[in-house]
Amino acid sequence: MELKEIRTKKVDELVVLEEKLRQDLSGLHLKKITGNLTDTTSMRKVRKNIARVLTIKGEMLRKGEKV
Repeated sequence: MELKEIRTKKVDELVVLEEKLRQDLSGLHLKKITGNLTDTTSMRKVRKNIARVLTIKGEMLRKGEKV
C-alpha cells in the first residue's frame, strides 16, 4: 500500500483499514506458528502498513479532522 493511497482516505476509513491490517497480521502470526507461512516478509510489510496508517491518522487528527 502506498502512502498516496493512504492519504486519500478519511479518518474513519483509516480506522477500518487499521483493524483489517491488524487482523491480517494476527492471521499471519498464526500461520507462522503453525509453519504454514511461506512468505515471511509479508508480516513485515503488514506491520509497516499499520505504522503508515497510524502516522497518517495521527497527522489528520492533529490537523483537526474528526473521526
